[in-house]
Amino acid sequence: MSTLTYLNVIEHLITSSFGGPQDAEQKDIQSAVQRAYTELAYIRDWSYYHTHGRIITKAVETGEVSSYSGTTLTLSSGLTGSGFTHVRVDNVAAEIASTTSASVYELDSQVKFPAGSVVSGEIASFYKMNYTLPADFRNLDEPSDEYNWWSGAYVTPDEAMKMERVNFQTGSPLHWTVIKDPNSRNWVLKLVGYPTSVETVDFTYRRSPSSISSNSDVVDMPPHMHNAMLSCAEYWLARIRSTNVQEKYNFYQRDLRLAMEADQLAPISGRSRRVWHDGGWRSPLLADNFDYGF
Repeated sequence: MSTLTYLNVIEHLITSSFGGPQDAEQKDIQSAVQRAYTELAYIRDWSYYHTHGRIITKAVETGEVSSYSGTTLTLSSGLTGSGFTHVRVDNVAAEIASTTSASVYELDSQVKFPAGSVVSGEIASFYKMNYTLPADFRNLDEPSDEYNWWSGAYVTPDEAMKMERVNFQTGSPLHWTVIKDPNSRNWVLKLVGYPTSVETVDFTYRRSPSSISSNSDVVDMPPHMHNAMLSCAEYWLARIRSTNVQEKYNFYQRDLRLAMEADQLAPISGRSRRVWHDGGWRSPLLADNFDYGF
């Protein structure tokens, strides 16, 4: 497969703008490349960026409360596991902000137990609802657990919060959503009807492209997107310099359309796209009488 490098795109802009070698250092050319790269990569869910992800769920662990003061929850003895995101006592759940030791947990300053509501001797259940998604994550399809084609229904983050408060069913995840990780810049898959045992949950997701900043960095795009990348960079350079913007835009739209058409066939042509599901649904966006062109 042919490759396109960061330097190739820079040199293309120099040539198309009738510049010289010294222009490679110009900020407007570098900015045009980065803007084009970001726009084209994120303008649709390209087949090239589909990849396989997996999380491994965590078993629930219980411990006896020794004391609770402010946001500090202390257990009589330490837990054997780690990485828990939530703790529940009776019918109230709280979020774990940090772990001081195996027996001391700092709760979130907002999502915590009311003062005086947790006393010594009560049993606390520690579990993990939030599972970190890959660093290059953009969006995902419906997850699948080890026993089904699906792993529950998607709910909004607000619906997940409400269900967490009133739905105390545990076991295989019933619902899922995607939220910002409260403790990092990553996204997490939140499983509502939290897991109680160790199992795998797989999903297909769209990744972000790798960054480009040095001359040898390869543009993370397949060959059928290369012309669109080059013409998009030309458009952005014209827009930054306020010259021939409409002309460059027209060329970019032409190459973008061809890239999208080619993406419909990549990497396999002629396969059936009908998928049946044990939850009762069929492939979305297709009419019931759709005949796939036959």
